[in-house]
Amino acid sequence: MTEKYDLQWYGTLTLKNVRRVAELFRELLKDKRFAIVDFNSASIDTGQRLLYKGSVADSIRVSIFRLYPKGATLYIATPDCTWVIEVDDRRLPHVVFNRDRVKITHWSDDGRELHWAFIVEPGDKR
Repeated sequence: MTEKYDLQWYGTLTLKNVRRVAELFRELLKDKRFAIVDFNSASIDTGQRLLYKGSVADSIRVSIFRLYPKGATLYIATPDCTWVIEVDDRRLPHVVFNRDRVKITHWSDDGRELHWAFIVEPGDKR
């Protein structure tokens, strides 16, 4: 049975599904304004947009994910910052898409549980 990937998907981000989950991030956030909620520092950054093009120095931001021999990195780049989610045999983030938002739970290198959300802003839900 194949797993259904849509904006109601939830599960563990793995090397097998990182490409498909990156596509869901694009589907949710592309060409829309969104807020980034960092539950760890209790901060909200509104009016964000995905960054698709940049200088050669910013070329890593053009790709929403990169695979490497023993893992993958999911990049969510905005003009202000790049959010990075690493996936390997030690780090398997949990991702929940719920229509106009996605929540990510993952762990820092020192073992702290981290929570973020990307929420499409009202009036920009196409």
